[in-house]
Parts: sequence; structure tokens; C-alpha cells
Amino acid sequence: MAIHQTRRMRSIDKNIMLPNTQESFGPIESFRDITIVPYEVIIQRGSATPFENKGGPIFPDWDQQIAARFCQSGTPVDTLPETPNSISEHIDAPAVWCGPCCTHFGHQITDFSTRILQGVTAYPGARFLFAPATDSGIKTLDDTPDFFRAILDWYGVPSDQVTLITKPTQVSELHVPPQAEQLFDAGPSSAYLDSLDRIVEQNFGEVQKTGIIYVSRAGQPYCMAGESYLEALFREVGIEVMRPETLPLQDQLQRYYAARHLIFSEGSALHGLQLLGRSVGDVTLIQRRPKLRLSKESFQRRADKFDCLNLLAGLVHGLRINGRERLHQALSIFDEALLLDFLGSIDPQLVARRSIDRYREARDQDIKRWIDVESRNPASQAPNSTKTVILRLQELHLDHMIPLVKERLPDC
Repeated sequence: MAIHQTRRMRSIDKNIMLPNTQESFGPIESFRDITIVPYEVIIQRGSATPFENKGGPIFPDWDQQIAARFCQSGTPVDTLPETPNSISEHIDAPAVWCGPCCTHFGHQITDFSTRILQGVTAYPGARFLFAPATDSGIKTLDDTPDFFRAILDWYGVPSDQVTLITKPTQVSELHVPPQAEQLFDAGPSSAYLDSLDRIVEQNFGEVQKTGIIYVSRAGQPYCMAGESYLEALFREVGIEVMRPETLPLQDQLQRYYAARHLIFSEGSALHGLQLLGRSVGDVTLIQRRPKLRLSKESFQRRADKFDCLNLLAGLVHGLRINGRERLHQALSIFDEALLLDFLGSIDPQLVARRSIDRYREARDQDIKRWIDVESRNPASQAPNSTKTVILRLQELHLDHMIPLVKERLPDC
């Protein structure tokens, strides 16, 4: 059938009711003869629209589609793909559209994997379709990040039923579950959490939650400055320190499930909790940026208690080419008094054992590391970016680091 004859099969296929639940996921929409293309853009930073997803299914009546498209806060934020001149591949078997395949852990989970569970529940024998970006280097499942394949395993998606859309492809029968969660939107439904609870029970059984785990970003250039010292301090009082990038995804999830209290340094690792149901203990999130880009309700519905703490004195950052603050590549600086209060609330021993000199030494080492990373970052060439870094250091009374900035960063 010609591309211009693509038509909608029916508006709603079914409300999926899972065993032992009283609430549906929401309707799965189904379409006939849909063209799907690889993504030209999946995540684009620095633009007026942070998520300008351009690719995936070319749905009929594009402007009227909502649930089938990529949404935030219930509003589509993707871009209509261009219709290809020719079709390279055809899929005649029933297929489920799952979403983009990207290399960013947090976005893959929170934005691009929330259709999978309903899809595999409703159509276990279908083809499961994902589309990478054309410049990602991803052509086969073996090219995808380890965490992507681990997400498929977690949801029970057989690898031999996964198809990556790397060429314009026409699909004769496409089923599109809604996103079970969206950024900035209300939390997941009870049915979705029920289903996740069953996955957790199947994988881990029952545990007695014990202990505290600090989920650190100290190994990342964009962290809380001095975080390596916090790691050492926490270990001294018996708090487990976890760098999630060093562990397989299922090991991360098992540790989260077994902990009484999780303390996260804000970052992508937090979104691993969205693979779990109502099986998380207390969660404390230490913010790396003043404004949180997440749905608190999503985590409140999973955790016994969920707190967000702003312990910041400020951020060290440059600018984007468009003149906006480049906060996603910022270094976070603690307010020392707020940090001290937080440590005391976790364990009084942390206050007794702390060393302000050791903390400041670790903080300055992280600033030096950040400057080194920034010196190799093409984004540092943006007009007034270096001036902004210097201004932020002055505001934070870190003037002793400015000579290194002037030595290493572009004079722009």
C-alpha cells in the first residue's frame, strides 16, 4: 500500500486488565500500514525545545494524535518525521511500538521505556520495535548499551522478537501502548505498579530491608564537588557506597530493593527506581541543580518516604551557544552549613568524624577535574562561557580556582 494511503485501523484496541488489578493501564491504539523511520533527533540540548524527538512512526492525523506520540505532561513534544521517498523494509507480523533507543540511561528509562511492559503483557508474541538515532552507530541489538538489553530482560522481552528500525520500514499492524509515566506528569497508575511489583517478586522474592546506601556520582565529572570525601566518610560509619555505573542493572535494582534507606546524588541512577514497583524504602535525593526535572509523584508512589534536599551554595557552569546556562554540565557546590546539618540527620558520627580540610581538598580536586573536562568540551567555546565560569566561582568565594580557569579555558 502506498505511503499516502496510510490509515488508522481503529482508535482503541483494548483496555488491558492485568490479573488481580482493578485499574487498567489505559488504551492501546492500533494502526494499519504505518511507516516508521529512524530518528534524526532523539535528545537535543540547547534548543528551545529540549526534547525535539524527530523520528519513529509517522502517524496519520499527526496533530490530532496524543497518546501514541511522545508526551510530557500530557502534551506531545515530538516532531513530525519527514515521509521517506522509498520503503526499505516491511514487517507483516503484529508489532508493538516501544519507543526510541538511546544511549542515555535516565532518558531511556523515564522517557522511552514506559510502553514496553503493557506491550509485552498484551502482545507477548509480537515484534517489539525501537528506533535509534541515525548517527548513534546502533544497527543491531549488540550495538545497544548493556543497560538497554538489561531493561528488555527485566520486562521479559525476548531478544529474538526485538527489531531496531534503522531504515524506513512499513508495518502492517502496529500496536501503540500509551506511556505509563511522563516527565513532569502525575505518577504511574496502580495497575502499572502492581505489574512492576510482580516482576520484583519474581526476580528477588521477599527481603528484610536493612542498611543505608549512598548512590554516588563521584566518578562522574558533573557531580557534587567533594563527593569523593563524602564516600569515604560514609564508609567510616558503615554506610554502603555504590557507584551504579560499575554494576549491572539487575544488581543495582536488587540493592535498591534490599536497602532500608537510599540516598541519591541527583542523576540518571535515580530513574532505575522506575523499574521497581512499591518496593522501595526511604529515598533521599540530594539535588545537583536548584530546579528538579522529574515527577516527584513517580517516586513518592514507589518509596515509603521520598525527600528532596537542596544543599547547594550554587553551581559552576558555562553557557550554551544560544546564551542559555549550560546547567546539565555544571559542577555543584555544597553549602557547608546545610551539608553539616544533613550529615547530622543521617548519623551523628558523621559530624564527629568530619574534616573540613579534607572535604575542601576533595572539593578543589573536583573543581580542577571539571575545569579539565570543560577545557576539552567544544561547548566551552560559546561566547562569554568562560566569563560565566569565573563569575560563578567569584560568587561562591572560590577565587583561588580562577587562575586555573584563565589558564585552561578559552578566552571568549
